[in-house]
Amino acid sequence: MIFLEGHKKSPLQLSFRENDNGNLNQNIGTDRWCIGYPDEGVIWLFKYKPPLINNEPYPIDERQTVGINLNRPAVIAALIRYFLQNDWKPKESVTPYIVDDALKLPDIIDLPKGI
Repeated sequence: MIFLEGHKKSPLQLSFRENDNGNLNQNIGTDRWCIGYPDEGVIWLFKYKPPLINNEPYPIDERQTVGINLNRPAVIAALIRYFLQNDWKPKESVTPYIVDDALKLPDIIDLPKGI
């Protein structure tokens, strides 16, 4: 849950559920956001890439996985900015703003990468 300071009655509640793991590329079905370490608030983007010759590792900017730590202040700030512009009214509401399918958010919001 994310709270805007001074407005504890109307938190932003995001649910990242494993059963929402989705394919980004429906034609291939290999690139997907996945729940990484739910207790630590990390999600991963897995991008299928064929192995390199001689099993060499990919360069760091071409890795198969990208992580987002949902506990990082920069990630939280990006989520707050996005939802304040899109229907979350914590200063006016007295109920939580609930997003049940939050695993789609990294495709919509440019969240800072890294764990």
